Amino acid sequence: MAEYREYTHQTRNGLALHFRSYGPEESARTPVLCLSGLTRNSRDFHALATHLAAERQVICLDYRGCGRSDRDLDYMNYQVNNDAADVVDLLDGTSVKAAIFVGTSRGGLVTMTLALSRPDLIAAVVLNDVGPAVRSGGRGKVGKYFDLPYAYPDWDAACAAFRAWSEKTTPGLSDAQWMDRARATFVETRDARVRFDFDPKMGDAYRGRTNPPHSWAKFEALKDKPILSIRGAWSGILTAETVEEMRQAKPDLQAATIPNRGHTPLLDEPESLAAIDAFFKDLP
Repeated sequence: MAEYREYTHQTRNGLALHFRSYGPEESARTPVLCLSGLTRNSRDFHALATHLAAERQVICLDYRGCGRSDRDLDYMNYQVNNDAADVVDLLDGTSVKAAIFVGTSRGGLVTMTLALSRPDLIAAVVLNDVGPAVRSGGRGKVGKYFDLPYAYPDWDAACAAFRAWSEKTTPGLSDAQWMDRARATFVETRDARVRFDFDPKMGDAYRGRTNPPHSWAKFEALKDKPILSIRGAWSGILTAETVEEMRQAKPDLQAATIPNRGHTPLLDEPESLAAIDAFFKDLP
Protein backbone atom coordinates (compact mmCIF):
# COMPACT_ATOMS: atom_id res chain seq x y z
CA MET A 1 0.00 0.00 0.00
CA ALA A 2 1.25 3.51 -0.83
CA GLU A 3 2.36 5.70 2.08
CA TYR A 4 -0.42 8.16 1.32
CA ARG A 5 -3.21 8.94 -1.09
CA GLU A 6 -3.73 12.33 -2.75
CA TYR A 7 -7.09 14.02 -3.23
CA THR A 8 -8.58 17.32 -4.33
CA HIS A 9 -11.54 18.95 -2.62
CA GLN A 10 -13.47 21.95 -3.93
CA THR A 11 -14.38 24.74 -1.51
CA ARG A 12 -17.66 26.65 -1.46
CA ASN A 13 -16.05 29.43 -3.51
CA GLY A 14 -14.70 27.11 -6.18
CA LEU A 15 -11.05 26.63 -5.20
CA ALA A 16 -9.56 23.16 -5.53
CA LEU A 17 -7.64 22.24 -2.38
CA HIS A 18 -5.12 19.42 -2.36
CA PHE A 19 -4.66 17.10 0.61
CA ARG A 20 -2.90 13.90 1.53
CA SER A 21 -4.51 11.05 3.42
CA TYR A 22 -2.38 8.58 5.36
CA GLY A 23 -3.46 5.46 7.21
CA PRO A 24 -6.80 3.62 7.33
CA GLU A 25 -9.70 5.78 6.16
CA GLU A 26 -12.20 3.48 7.88
CA SER A 27 -10.45 3.39 11.27
CA ALA A 28 -12.57 3.56 14.42
CA ARG A 29 -9.95 5.86 15.95
CA THR A 30 -10.45 9.63 15.73
CA PRO A 31 -8.72 10.94 12.59
CA VAL A 32 -5.99 13.58 12.66
CA LEU A 33 -5.94 16.82 10.67
CA CYS A 34 -2.54 18.47 10.20
CA LEU A 35 -2.48 22.19 9.42
CA SER A 36 0.83 23.78 8.48
CA GLY A 37 2.46 27.10 9.10
CA LEU A 38 2.33 30.19 6.89
CA THR A 39 3.28 29.35 3.25
CA ARG A 40 3.94 25.71 4.18
CA ASN A 41 2.13 22.62 2.92
CA SER A 42 1.14 19.02 3.55
CA ARG A 43 4.66 17.72 2.92
CA ASP A 44 5.81 19.17 6.25
CA PHE A 45 3.94 16.44 8.10
CA HIS A 46 5.15 13.37 6.22
CA ALA A 47 7.22 11.97 9.08
CA LEU A 48 4.56 12.62 11.73
CA ALA A 49 1.73 11.35 9.52
CA THR A 50 3.63 8.15 8.77
CA HIS A 51 4.26 7.74 12.50
CA LEU A 52 0.56 8.10 13.39
CA ALA A 53 -0.90 6.25 10.42
CA ALA A 54 -0.72 2.75 11.88
CA GLU A 55 -3.99 3.31 13.74
CA ARG A 56 -5.53 6.54 12.47
CA GLN A 57 -6.33 8.34 9.27
CA VAL A 58 -4.13 11.43 9.00
CA ILE A 59 -5.21 14.23 6.66
CA CYS A 60 -2.63 16.87 5.68
CA LEU A 61 -3.96 19.93 3.87
CA ASP A 62 -2.41 22.39 1.45
CA TYR A 63 -4.00 25.78 2.19
CA ARG A 64 -5.27 27.89 -0.69
CA GLY A 65 -2.19 29.41 -2.32
CA CYS A 66 0.14 26.70 -1.02
CA GLY A 67 1.49 23.47 -2.42
CA ARG A 68 -0.78 21.90 -5.03
CA SER A 69 -3.90 23.84 -4.03
CA ASP A 70 -5.32 26.59 -6.22
CA ARG A 71 -4.04 30.15 -5.96
CA ASP A 72 -6.65 32.76 -5.04
CA LEU A 73 -7.11 35.54 -7.60
CA ASP A 74 -7.64 38.00 -4.73
CA TYR A 75 -4.52 37.80 -2.58
CA MET A 76 -6.23 39.48 0.36
CA ASN A 77 -8.24 36.29 0.74
CA TYR A 78 -5.12 34.67 2.18
CA GLN A 79 -6.41 35.12 5.71
CA VAL A 80 -6.84 32.82 8.70
CA ASN A 81 -10.63 33.14 8.66
CA ASN A 82 -10.74 31.88 5.07
CA ASP A 83 -8.39 29.01 5.88
CA ALA A 84 -10.75 28.08 8.72
CA ALA A 85 -13.73 28.11 6.34
CA ASP A 86 -11.77 25.92 3.92
CA VAL A 87 -11.12 23.41 6.70
CA VAL A 88 -14.85 23.26 7.45
CA ASP A 89 -15.54 22.58 3.77
CA LEU A 90 -12.87 19.87 3.70
CA LEU A 91 -14.07 18.01 6.78
CA ASP A 92 -17.72 18.29 5.86
CA GLY A 93 -16.88 17.07 2.35
CA THR A 94 -14.92 14.08 3.62
CA SER A 95 -17.57 13.19 6.23
CA VAL A 96 -15.12 13.64 9.11
CA LYS A 97 -17.30 14.56 12.09
CA ALA A 98 -14.41 15.52 14.38
CA ALA A 99 -10.62 15.35 14.24
CA ILE A 100 -7.56 15.77 16.40
CA PHE A 101 -6.09 19.02 15.07
CA VAL A 102 -2.30 19.37 14.82
CA GLY A 103 -1.66 23.04 14.09
CA THR A 104 1.80 24.41 13.44
CA SER A 105 2.00 28.20 13.81
CA ARG A 106 -0.72 29.48 11.43
CA GLY A 107 -2.38 26.07 11.70
CA GLY A 108 -2.84 26.68 15.40
CA LEU A 109 -4.44 30.05 14.68
CA VAL A 110 -6.84 28.35 12.26
CA THR A 111 -7.67 25.79 14.96
CA MET A 112 -8.33 28.43 17.61
CA THR A 113 -10.49 30.37 15.14
CA LEU A 114 -12.60 27.25 14.54
CA ALA A 115 -13.00 26.82 18.29
CA LEU A 116 -15.33 29.82 18.22
CA SER A 117 -17.41 28.80 15.21
CA ARG A 118 -17.21 25.00 14.88
CA PRO A 119 -16.00 23.47 18.15
CA ASP A 120 -17.82 20.27 17.20
CA LEU A 121 -15.12 19.56 14.62
CA ILE A 122 -12.35 19.61 17.23
CA ALA A 123 -11.77 16.48 19.32
CA ALA A 124 -8.35 17.50 20.68
CA VAL A 125 -5.54 19.89 19.76
CA VAL A 126 -1.78 19.94 19.38
CA LEU A 127 -0.57 23.56 19.17
CA ASN A 128 2.93 23.60 17.70
CA ASP A 129 4.80 26.76 18.70
CA VAL A 130 1.71 28.93 18.72
CA GLY A 131 -0.62 30.28 21.35
CA PRO A 132 -3.04 33.09 22.18
CA ALA A 133 -0.26 35.70 22.34
CA VAL A 134 2.81 36.37 20.20
CA ARG A 135 6.25 37.44 21.43
CA SER A 136 6.93 41.13 20.85
CA GLY A 137 8.50 41.55 17.41
CA GLY A 138 7.80 37.94 16.44
CA ARG A 139 5.42 38.75 13.63
CA GLY A 140 7.97 41.03 11.99
CA LYS A 141 10.60 38.28 12.07
CA VAL A 142 8.23 35.87 10.33
CA GLY A 143 7.47 38.50 7.70
CA LYS A 144 11.15 38.72 6.73
CA TYR A 145 10.71 35.25 5.20
CA PHE A 146 9.04 36.98 2.27
CA ASP A 147 12.20 39.00 1.60
CA LEU A 148 14.05 35.87 0.43
CA PRO A 149 14.44 35.44 -3.34
CA TYR A 150 11.43 33.55 -4.66
CA ALA A 151 13.23 31.41 -7.29
CA TYR A 152 16.66 29.77 -7.63
CA PRO A 153 18.65 28.27 -10.51
CA ASP A 154 18.63 24.71 -9.12
CA TRP A 155 17.91 22.54 -6.08
CA ASP A 156 21.36 23.00 -4.55
CA ALA A 157 20.99 26.79 -4.61
CA ALA A 158 17.48 26.65 -3.17
CA CYS A 159 18.55 24.27 -0.43
CA ALA A 160 21.56 26.41 0.47
CA ALA A 161 19.42 29.55 0.75
CA PHE A 162 16.79 27.83 2.84
CA ARG A 163 19.43 26.27 5.09
CA ALA A 164 21.12 29.64 5.64
CA TRP A 165 17.77 31.11 6.64
CA SER A 166 16.65 28.23 8.88
CA GLU A 167 19.70 26.55 10.39
CA LYS A 168 19.96 28.85 13.40
CA THR A 169 16.54 27.70 14.64
CA THR A 170 16.81 24.14 13.30
CA PRO A 171 20.39 22.97 13.93
CA GLY A 172 21.76 19.48 13.70
CA LEU A 173 20.25 18.32 10.40
CA SER A 174 22.37 16.41 7.89
CA ASP A 175 22.89 17.51 4.29
CA ALA A 176 20.33 14.89 3.22
CA GLN A 177 17.81 16.15 5.76
CA TRP A 178 18.23 19.71 4.54
CA MET A 179 17.57 18.58 1.00
CA ASP A 180 14.44 16.77 2.24
CA ARG A 181 13.36 20.04 3.84
CA ALA A 182 14.04 21.86 0.58
CA ARG A 183 11.95 19.32 -1.34
CA ALA A 184 9.08 20.06 1.06
CA THR A 185 9.50 23.81 0.57
CA PHE A 186 10.23 24.36 -3.12
CA VAL A 187 8.94 23.05 -6.44
CA GLU A 188 10.66 22.71 -9.80
CA THR A 189 9.32 24.91 -12.61
CA ARG A 190 8.94 24.05 -16.28
CA ASP A 191 12.19 25.84 -17.12
CA ALA A 192 14.06 23.69 -14.53
CA ARG A 193 14.35 26.50 -12.01
CA VAL A 194 13.28 25.97 -8.40
CA ARG A 195 10.87 28.29 -6.58
CA PHE A 196 9.01 28.45 -3.29
CA ASP A 197 5.82 26.39 -3.38
CA PHE A 198 3.38 29.15 -2.47
CA ASP A 199 1.77 32.14 -4.14
CA PRO A 200 4.17 35.10 -3.75
CA LYS A 201 1.13 37.34 -3.27
CA MET A 202 0.81 35.79 0.20
CA GLY A 203 3.54 38.18 1.25
CA ASP A 204 1.39 41.14 0.23
CA ALA A 205 -1.53 39.73 2.22
CA TYR A 206 0.69 39.23 5.26
CA ARG A 207 2.08 42.75 5.12
CA GLY A 208 -1.40 44.16 4.52
CA ARG A 209 -2.79 42.70 7.74
CA THR A 210 -1.85 44.73 10.82
CA ASN A 211 -3.45 42.71 13.61
CA PRO A 212 -2.45 39.06 14.04
CA PRO A 213 -5.39 36.81 14.90
CA HIS A 214 -4.00 35.70 18.27
CA SER A 215 -6.69 35.78 20.94
CA TRP A 216 -7.19 34.58 24.49
CA ALA A 217 -10.92 34.33 23.78
CA LYS A 218 -10.18 31.83 21.01
CA PHE A 219 -7.90 29.80 23.28
CA GLU A 220 -10.49 29.77 26.05
CA ALA A 221 -13.01 28.37 23.57
CA LEU A 222 -10.78 25.27 23.52
CA LYS A 223 -10.75 24.84 27.30
CA ASP A 224 -12.94 21.74 27.26
CA LYS A 225 -10.70 20.02 24.67
CA PRO A 226 -7.52 18.06 25.44
CA ILE A 227 -4.59 20.28 24.44
CA LEU A 228 -0.88 19.63 24.01
CA SER A 229 1.36 22.67 23.65
CA ILE A 230 4.69 22.10 21.92
CA ARG A 231 7.21 24.93 22.04
CA GLY A 232 10.66 25.37 20.59
CA ALA A 233 13.07 26.29 23.37
CA TRP A 234 14.38 29.21 21.25
CA SER A 235 10.99 30.24 19.87
CA GLY A 236 10.69 33.81 18.66
CA ILE A 237 6.90 33.50 18.68
CA LEU A 238 5.73 31.56 21.76
CA THR A 239 7.24 32.44 25.13
CA ALA A 240 7.53 30.19 28.18
CA GLU A 241 5.50 32.83 30.04
CA THR A 242 2.62 32.50 27.58
CA VAL A 243 2.65 28.71 27.97
CA GLU A 244 2.43 29.18 31.74
CA GLU A 245 -0.52 31.55 31.29
CA MET A 246 -2.14 28.93 29.08
CA ARG A 247 -1.63 26.38 31.86
CA GLN A 248 -3.21 28.72 34.41
CA ALA A 249 -6.23 29.13 32.12
CA LYS A 250 -6.35 25.36 31.49
CA PRO A 251 -4.72 23.43 34.36
CA ASP A 252 -4.82 20.09 32.53
CA LEU A 253 -2.82 21.50 29.59
CA GLN A 254 -0.01 19.18 28.55
CA ALA A 255 3.15 20.95 27.45
CA ALA A 256 6.54 20.05 26.02
CA THR A 257 9.55 22.23 25.25
CA ILE A 258 11.73 20.92 22.43
CA PRO A 259 15.47 21.61 22.85
CA ASN A 260 17.57 23.05 20.02
CA ARG A 261 14.53 24.32 18.16
CA GLY A 262 13.15 27.78 17.46
CA HIS A 263 10.03 28.54 15.47
CA THR A 264 8.96 25.84 14.73
CA PRO A 265 9.77 22.30 15.88
CA LEU A 266 9.56 19.89 12.95
CA LEU A 267 7.53 17.34 14.98
CA ASP A 268 9.90 14.54 14.00
CA GLU A 269 12.25 15.16 16.94
CA PRO A 270 12.31 12.34 19.54
CA GLU A 271 11.07 14.78 22.18
CA SER A 272 8.17 15.91 19.97
CA LEU A 273 7.15 12.35 19.10
CA ALA A 274 7.35 11.27 22.75
CA ALA A 275 5.06 14.13 23.80
CA ILE A 276 2.63 13.44 20.96
CA ASP A 277 2.55 9.71 21.68
CA ALA A 278 1.83 10.33 25.37
CA PHE A 279 -0.94 12.77 24.44
CA PHE A 280 -2.53 10.47 21.85
CA LYS A 281 -2.41 7.48 24.17
CA ASP A 282 -5.54 8.58 26.02
CA LEU A 283 -7.48 9.80 22.99
CA PRO A 284 -10.14 7.61 21.36
